[in-house]
Amino acid sequence: VGYPDKVNLAWDANDMRLALVWHGAFIDASRHWNGRGQGFEAPLGDHLIELAPNAPLAKLASPNDPWPTTLARESGFRFLGYKLDAKQQPTFRYSFSGVTVEDQPTPLKADGQPFASLRRTLTVAGSATEPLYYRAAVASKIEKLAEGEYKLDGFWTMKLNATNNNGGEAATLRQAGGKWELLVPVNLSGGKAVLTQDYMW
Repeated sequence: VGYPDKVNLAWDANDMRLALVWHGAFIDASRHWNGRGQGFEAPLGDHLIELAPNAPLAKLASPNDPWPTTLARESGFRFLGYKLDAKQQPTFRYSFSGVTVEDQPTPLKADGQPFASLRRTLTVAGSATEPLYYRAAVASKIEKLAEGEYKLDGFWTMKLNATNNNGGEAATLRQAGGKWELLVPVNLSGGKAVLTQDYMW
């Protein structure tokens, strides 16, 4: 998805995740126009960031349990397509084990900043019979700067707002497989939870 603000993203419908974000040019699709469209096209712009792999939500008996690595579609996730707002910007939709998720990326252009940032609003609705977690980030290094604000791999920043999470617990940092992970327990006691992330890079 390419936005007029020159911020771009790649959505992975196999794992229901926001996979890549970058600035500037979108992609060079000439191979798809001239051939049969095989393979994947790499982003053409700058400041590429690869976000957390695997499905963003999982049911874990304990926050110490390993994050599932099975492809989301093979784990019961179902892609429900996307809807467009008045600006023709997409909100991606999927379901998983009794919950429906809407993942809405929105560019944020700040005055005086050369590049737009990206806000991601995750709305989870339904009920969960087991503890549900959202993996907000995976990186070689995650440093907590302030409450809800983190620096990842030393060069980009993420703000996490879980105030609409029905009083759920705050995000927790943990180490797994040589990486740092940021996990948020999703509290569906009110039938819906809303989590917001701002990516600044």
